[in-house]
Amino acid sequence: MLNGTRISGIKSSKTLIRSFAGSDLYITDAVFEDLIIKNVLKGGVIFSQNSHLQMVDSQVSNIKGTNGACIYAEDLTSATLTNPSAQSLISASRRRLAMGLTYLKLKNVFFYNNQAEKSGGVIYVNNVESLVEGCRFIDNRALIGGAIFLDIQTSANMAVLDSLFSSNQATISGAAFAYDYKPISTKGIVYKNNTR
Repeated sequence: MLNGTRISGIKSSKTLIRSFAGSDLYITDAVFEDLIIKNVLKGGVIFSQNSHLQMVDSQVSNIKGTNGACIYAEDLTSATLTNPSAQSLISASRRRLAMGLTYLKLKNVFFYNNQAEKSGGVIYVNNVESLVEGCRFIDNRALIGGAIFLDIQTSANMAVLDSLFSSNQATISGAAFAYDYKPISTKGIVYKNNTR
């Protein structure tokens, strides 16, 4: 558990926080700011693989990285792709989170002015059950997926609820979200001035 953690003003060639199989990482009231993570393909501040990651009531700003500048979450053990109906994706995400499967859960997190050289200006999700709720994504940038890049080829889902996406940019596509294979389920989203 990281409670009240503050990491600021670091240049690194390694991901700062790593979480692997069987571990739970709970971050609350944290501030990550003014960080440059160079030559790291997966994740800048946080890399989570086959683990449970929750971040609540935190702020992440002015981060520069390659893919998922702030958070890169992946599950290398997921089952093959299934295609549930669009209406059931949000409830499916909540059920899978309750079952304790590999997941990413973000609640009341403010992401501002983050940048990925490639995909996922803030978050890159690779086959991980994900729930984003009450978050703000403002002025984030990437080639693809200015705020979020979703690469799900399994039965995992991503639901984004009651969140704000404002002034995010993507050079190629997906200023707020970009995805391969499977779309993101949304409810109560506000979009303002996102480009591309």
